[in-house]
Amino acid sequence: MTPLADWICFMLSDSADFLCGSIIFVDGGTDAFFRTDDWPRTLPLRRLPGYLWRFARGPGHA
Repeated sequence: MTPLADWICFMLSDSADFLCGSIIFVDGGTDAFFRTDDWPRTLPLRRLPGYLWRFARGPGHA
């Protein structure tokens, strides 16, 4: 199978239940290769309350 077909099968399976609001790159590793220092970034502690507030309010309240 191609990487995209593998990703589609995974997303349609029960194993993908834990993915919520995730960014998934299906590009053969190109993004990881060119942006090695950008991702993943740590979340500054001072921004945590804002993230938790948005999470608690739910979608559509950005």
